[in-house]
Amino acid sequence: MKHAIIPFLFLIIFCEITGAQVIYVHGQAQGSNDGTSWASAFTDLQAALSVAQPGDSVWVAQGTYFPTQDSDRTVYFELKNGVRLFGGFAATETALNERDWETNHTILSGDIGVLNDSTDNSLTILYMENADTTTAVDGFVFQKGNADDGSGGFTGLTAIGGAMYINGEAGFAYPRIRNCRFERNYALLFGGAVYVNGSNNGSVAPRFYNCVFEQNHAGSDGGAIYRAGGSWVEVKNDFWNCTFTRNRAENHGGAILYLESERTDTIEFTGCKFIENEAGKSGGGIAYFGGRDIGAKVIIGDCSFIKNKARKGGGYYCLPWNFLYTDLLLFKNSEF
Repeated sequence: MKHAIIPFLFLIIFCEITGAQVIYVHGQAQGSNDGTSWASAFTDLQAALSVAQPGDSVWVAQGTYFPTQDSDRTVYFELKNGVRLFGGFAATETALNERDWETNHTILSGDIGVLNDSTDNSLTILYMENADTTTAVDGFVFQKGNADDGSGGFTGLTAIGGAMYINGEAGFAYPRIRNCRFERNYALLFGGAVYVNGSNNGSVAPRFYNCVFEQNHAGSDGGAIYRAGGSWVEVKNDFWNCTFTRNRAENHGGAILYLESERTDTIEFTGCKFIENEAGKSGGGIAYFGGRDIGAKVIIGDCSFIKNKARKGGGYYCLPWNFLYTDLLLFKNSEF
């Protein structure tokens, strides 16, 4: 009986993998709009995301896409666990490596309602919950999200994460974010561009590769990114080859604020640039509050910190919860 179980499990896994499909999105498609090809692509991105299943890839052609066509600020794109979302296509490609995401700008914009009036913009643009390492966002520009509504407080989606909300509360969040730009997003409280929620014993460790964060603003902490909580697993919270320019937080973490919990995970920045970011109180580039457990570590390697400003720690500010732990921070070949 045991020997029969193994092939059966393999068959299930094989069927799931081979059942994965590419779903196409093109705002100007004229065909049947069922997502089966560029000619018959969905014109609505959320329609494609709604039918996508774990293992599927959603390919999105160049153009600007809004979470809603009306003025409902609470509507956002929602990405399911295990779905990979790719932008940067010219709508002619047949293979992923044929796309040029740097030329074919695929914009996810919060500028709904009256054009160029930020007061009616989307409160957040993209939301994901319990997203594991197979979940990816690659090749998009996120702009003009405006989480300026304080009525939801610390728990709602209205004042945190202007462009992206990664929710691992009481669960997990390990998505991969690659080749994306986050520009001119705002949050009244935390995470002008991105908020990562690891509260209530959640385990969060998103990775950002080759991303740009420019002119994002938080009314309190984390001008570009705010992360609350740590990770229970050995998944490093990597920032690789990312650039943070002219982001601002009124209090802490002009570019990034990490609020660590009781974890021993490693946060690693490699080849990143922090340029002219500003915080009103501490950490013009990065502010880190944590390191309660022995073994937690922040590694900053081959990074540059240029003209960042704050009352304390223009480039980097670290406040360990455990003052007996002296090996929390490690710099390697970095410039200030």
